Amino acid sequence: MKFNILIIDEDLKVLKHIEELLNKLKVDGEFIFAENSEDALIAMEQTKINIVISDIKMAQINEEDILEVIKNKYPATIRIVLYDLDNKMQLMLKSIVSTHRYIAKPIELEKFNTVLLESIQLNTMLNNENLSNIINKIGKFPALPQTYIDIEDELTKENFSLQKISEIVHSDMIITTRILQVVNSPFIGLSQDITDIGQAVSLLGVTMIKSLI
Repeated sequence: MKFNILIIDEDLKVLKHIEELLNKLKVDGEFIFAENSEDALIAMEQTKINIVISDIKMAQINEEDILEVIKNKYPATIRIVLYDLDNKMQLMLKSIVSTHRYIAKPIELEKFNTVLLESIQLNTMLNNENLSNIINKIGKFPALPQTYIDIEDELTKENFSLQKISEIVHSDMIITTRILQVVNSPFIGLSQDITDIGQAVSLLGVTMIKSLI
């Protein structure tokens, strides 16, 4: 099976570097390079793209993130983000819903190979287009209103308790999943995965928890 890969980055040196990495991997397929979001969408309209690799700071389309646009229009496409260590947390949090995998800049060969090969394997497994469309389009689930109310009530207290917040969060699978996803993301950079929600809440802090909620 051939894999068409679209790479979006304003930096020509980065595009050239990724092309060299892809050639080393000997991926069977077409590589398409776009320097801006508009050209990227044109390329996706003209060619069936299996994997998109995009810089996190690419310009928006009609005030919407390019990866969010791709997720909505082409949900079966696997989306990979390139990011710098100095990216603002707002960008990082915003991309979590629309992104499958992350690769830090400068791009390391071993990390790039691992992420790309795993993405190709995932694309191969999800060969049912209807199934992959459903799975890849999922961004969020409706949470229980009472959970939000309980958390907000606790946060408004002068001496709120992180332990209490952890207990409330733990009762809601959706919020728990999102918080654990954030704390274990490459942006946080922990040496090991966190599975305890209490520890995750403590590590992220109240400001981050409020933003996520």
